[in-house]
Amino acid sequence: NRAVEQITRAFSERSKAEAEMRQFVADAGHQLRTPLTVIMGYLSGMVQRANSVQQAQTYATMLAQARRMKYLIDDLITLARLEHPNASAVEIVDMNDVCERLPLSFDDAARARIRVRSAHEPAYVYANESDITGGLCALVDNALKYAPSGPVEIALAAGNSHWVVSVGDHGPGMTGEDLRSAYDRFYRGSASESVEGTGLGLAIARKSVERARGTMLI
Repeated sequence: NRAVEQITRAFSERSKAEAEMRQFVADAGHQLRTPLTVIMGYLSGMVQRANSVQQAQTYATMLAQARRMKYLIDDLITLARLEHPNASAVEIVDMNDVCERLPLSFDDAARARIRVRSAHEPAYVYANESDITGGLCALVDNALKYAPSGPVEIALAAGNSHWVVSVGDHGPGMTGEDLRSAYDRFYRGSASESVEGTGLGLAIARKSVERARGTMLI
């Protein structure tokens, strides 16, 4: 009985610590957004009013790093939200409609590269549409970044008692080591040297899909 009590207490303390950490990340992220946005605004103006090319390049580098920090904060806030234990509201979702609307989440240049192949029959699931859309958007964004010169294909097909959404590209692919660490936070694969990112995209995608009671495979 004492052993059971100790294990129960340890799990309870761990859950409490994780909840406090998630809350801290969310609160700190929200507090950092405002001053960072102000800094980015000033840096943008400084780039335009620079007295020399070298000065403009310095300000542009600072602005790029500030933007990278903002992307990182946004991704951390998203992860903190996705890890909240409360279940998200579910509804009947038309996967054909979700896939067909995915390109609208991206700019015109990216949208022109996205190809959608819907199912030839109604494709309904019982899930949270925001979670599904968030996970798929993260996957498509990842494909757009790592295959910058080719199309990104979204295909919906029927499986055994479930629906399968595949996101494909013609990029360099992943090595065995990349596949083993793909979902690790802040991990950036061998093809990421010249690609901007935070290393949180696939972690966000997986967590979103799991919250929608789905399974993500690479």
